[in-house]
Amino acid sequence: MKLRGIPKKVITKVRKNFYVKRFHEFAMSSAIGSDGYGKDCVIQGAERISIGANTWVDKGCELSTIDSHFDQKLCGTLVLGKHVRIHHGSRITAAGSIVLEDNVLIAPEVFITDHNHGMDPRLSGGYSEQPLEVKPVKIGEGSWLGQRVCVMPGVTIGKHCIIGAASVVTHDIPDYCMAVGSPAKVVKKWNAVTESWCRV
Repeated sequence: MKLRGIPKKVITKVRKNFYVKRFHEFAMSSAIGSDGYGKDCVIQGAERISIGANTWVDKGCELSTIDSHFDQKLCGTLVLGKHVRIHHGSRITAAGSIVLEDNVLIAPEVFITDHNHGMDPRLSGGYSEQPLEVKPVKIGEGSWLGQRVCVMPGVTIGKHCIIGAASVVTHDIPDYCMAVGSPAKVVKKWNAVTESWCRV
């Protein structure tokens, strides 16, 4: 918006009205597009992806399920519950099973996987050709993963957990816990009696 030769107070008021109007016009559906996901998303193996009602995936995300790796047969499945929010640039890739329960919130650039390459240095062909090691992943209802969190294979994150930004989750996190770090460790737990987060 370019405004020249107009008093500063008028410009400020016009700009304020313009942005207020744009804000009120904004709808959640504008972030997901007509197909339930945003611009430039990559969806692979869509037939093995289940998406619940009122779930949206922001722009530039990748959701993928894997059915084979070289000669290894796989059947990756991805289940997104209801009211799940996945923000831009996040990547979720399943070779076995990944489940995000209802009301899970995923910040930008989060990485969730249920598999890793084999790590036997004696085998020829490098690590990329080794069979995948697959362990299921589950993110509990109402949990929130901060920006650039990595969730590794075999992890269960409980209900209503908060995982701090840039944490690497390598082991299970119980219900109603805050965890941070690499590897992520529980630092606070919700106390239902005092109705507050308490250090552990």
